[in-house]
Amino acid sequence: MIAVQFLLICTTMFGLPGNAISLIIPIIFLLMHYIKLKIFIILLILVAVGEILEFYIGYIGGKFFGISKKSFWVSVIFGIIFGILMAPLFLGIGALIGLFLGTFSGTFLYEYSNSKNLNHSIKLGFYSLFSRLTGTFIKFGIGILTIYLTLINV
Repeated sequence: MIAVQFLLICTTMFGLPGNAISLIIPIIFLLMHYIKLKIFIILLILVAVGEILEFYIGYIGGKFFGISKKSFWVSVIFGIIFGILMAPLFLGIGALIGLFLGTFSGTFLYEYSNSKNLNHSIKLGFYSLFSRLTGTFIKFGIGILTIYLTLINV
C-alpha cells in the first residue's frame, strides 16, 4: 500500500494533486485503526501546506523576479494545457515536460507580447520555470514526508 502511496505522490511531478490523492492510503489505515486520527490530521495539514506552498512559491517567486500577475496566470494555464496535451508522449513523461514547457511558454509569450524584448521575455520565462520547479519539488518532498509519517505510525 505504501508503494501505491509513493506512486500517487510521484504524480505531483506531473502537475497533478498527487499528495491529496495519496491520502487515500492513510484514510484506509485510519479506518482499519492502523493509525490514529491525530496522525491523519497531521498528514492532512501537511498535504494542504504542500499545495499552498507550491502555488505560493510560484506566485511569490514570479513577483520577486518581476513577472506580472497576468503573466503568472497565463503560465499556470499554459502549464495545465501543455501538460494535458503532452501526457500521452513518452509513457506519461510528456505531461511533466508539457507542464514545465507550458509554464515557460506562457510567461515568455505574455511578456514578449507586452514588451517586445526577446531577451527579457526569455529570462522571465526561465524565472517562472524555476519558481514552478521549486514549488513542485517542495511539494514532492512534503509528500515523501507524509509517507515517512505513515510508515512510522503503522
